[in-house]
Amino acid sequence: MELIPVDTYADYRSIIKGKRLINNGFLPNEIKNYIQEKRLFYFLVKNYLFFLYDEVNYYQLVCGVVDNNTICEADTFKVVKPVVCHIINNNKNSLTGVTIKFLQKNKFRLRCTIHEYVRENLDKLPVFYNDDFIAYNKINNLECQDILSLWQQNLPFYEVSYMLPADVQKLAEKNQVICLKDSHSGRIAGACYYDVFMGTTTIHHIVTDPAYRDKGCAAILLTKWMEEAKQAGAKTARSWIEDTNTASKRSFLKVGFVMSTNLSYQYIL
Repeated sequence: MELIPVDTYADYRSIIKGKRLINNGFLPNEIKNYIQEKRLFYFLVKNYLFFLYDEVNYYQLVCGVVDNNTICEADTFKVVKPVVCHIINNNKNSLTGVTIKFLQKNKFRLRCTIHEYVRENLDKLPVFYNDDFIAYNKINNLECQDILSLWQQNLPFYEVSYMLPADVQKLAEKNQVICLKDSHSGRIAGACYYDVFMGTTTIHHIVTDPAYRDKGCAAILLTKWMEEAKQAGAKTARSWIEDTNTASKRSFLKVGFVMSTNLSYQYIL
């Protein structure tokens, strides 16, 4: 199956015109960035249009478009690099079922089920403070490298393998990185980044250094993130948490999040 690069954002819009999107993991600016850097590809099978982005060491399947609810026996594809596919939906509708069937047919396996956690009100935020830690979003270049190292050592390979210090720096320049530092040693105890889109902020790559676990670091990071996102215009905050990640669930519930009906099924080849 031939991978075809997407050359312009206009091409991307033309490709998806009139299609029914099952899942789209991209924000418009992210799509434009991948196209500009020649990292966005797509391929076609009879009933499907799939987009992938090249993240140096792997491809991630970011959205599927279905023209109808049938699967042809010839609808198979071959990718030589690891692939992760996220399917996001409110309930198990027919389009989601078709995509899952297609992935299973192509030897994908379910890695995990991910729940969405939402906080609808950012007006009254809880206060979590500890003199031993400082939370801030003015990140220098050296700290960007340290934050990336923290993510790479504590997140699955397909989550951050594509990121470079320059990518973290770009996020930091937009004040979208939150860093938690040990006020005594200067060591980075935790970090995350976030975006704000249409009044909703989503947190990504939230990690606490294992040496600082069970010290309330996650709650400090989460409240700092919501404070900054609120100032950027967010009204609602959300995160996606793996079903088996009980520690993260406790942290998000602690700062006022509730589990929504939205699920993400993550399949891996």
